Amino acid sequence: TVQCVSVIILLITFMEMDQVHAISGDSQGSNDATIERRSGPWLDGVPTPLPLLSKTPISRDTSIFRFRLPDLDETLGIGVCSCLLASLPRNRNVTRPYTPISSRHDKGYFDLLVKRYPNGAMSCALHDELKPGDPILFWQVRQELHHI
Repeated sequence: TVQCVSVIILLITFMEMDQVHAISGDSQGSNDATIERRSGPWLDGVPTPLPLLSKTPISRDTSIFRFRLPDLDETLGIGVCSCLLASLPRNRNVTRPYTPISSRHDKGYFDLLVKRYPNGAMSCALHDELKPGDPILFWQVRQELHHI
């Protein structure tokens, strides 16, 4: 339990640092506080298969899943308050929303922190069945929220 709390605090700290860098304009060499909106099909509501790069266990029931974007020079293109819908390619009835934990500035990939629930169709499939190279369908249905 202490390890999970530490991981959550660490993730919140990284997310807050990302927001401060975006507001101050000090984000990996960029002097602009805005992030270029990319035109990936997932941003337009088109379910897009993106392959798993890696799975990193954080605790006995929680892992970080890293997914590859089609272009290694591309950022995910969603804002801080946005989420992606994820679906199993073999069963589109299993769909869940996830908020990426990686920086909006990371290129070529994004990370999701997923807890495994005993009866969770998506979380069990991700933890128990998904192997590197296997795709998950991702898309965004809402426009991103902009903070002032």
